[in-house]
Amino acid sequence: MPYLFETYHQLIHGEISKELNQDKLNEATPGIIQTIDRELFEFGTIEDARFYVQKIELAITHLVTSIKDQLKINDSISRTTLLKCCNQGLEDIQHHLESTYSVYRDSTKSVSKKLLKRLSASFEDRVKAIKSHLDKNQINTKLQNIILCPIQELIEVRDTQISIYRIEYLEDFSEDLLSF
Repeated sequence: MPYLFETYHQLIHGEISKELNQDKLNEATPGIIQTIDRELFEFGTIEDARFYVQKIELAITHLVTSIKDQLKINDSISRTTLLKCCNQGLEDIQHHLESTYSVYRDSTKSVSKKLLKRLSASFEDRVKAIKSHLDKNQINTKLQNIILCPIQELIEVRDTQISIYRIEYLEDFSEDLLSF
């Protein structure tokens, strides 16, 4: 994936210059997303698309690790800002993969904090609807808390690694509760 993340490699491992700066990164991130979209649409099989997404996620993981290493040895404020911006751009690309191409991802792999934050807001609305539905069916509060515990964990816990498989299960679970 060197061609895809060339700007990131330059920014992470290079020095800040007029050619390599935050603006360059802000231009590169949407370009990378467009390239991913274009290349994924060109694949003929699901296996090829899955392999491609796995390669991109592996490249992102490698770059994030490189950023962490560079942050440990760096003492420049401007360089630290640039590395954090690189990290944010990589999170945006990862979020795009998770939200757009989740069918090509390993269902047991954890999702990003950005996607988890968006999903937890959605689940908060579901919990309100489910509580209302359980109240109408005269289910007591103690039992409601037990029933809603798995969904509440998704909403409240931000640092835990949660897989798309678990999210899909909770979506089905919440739909079943609403149809009860």
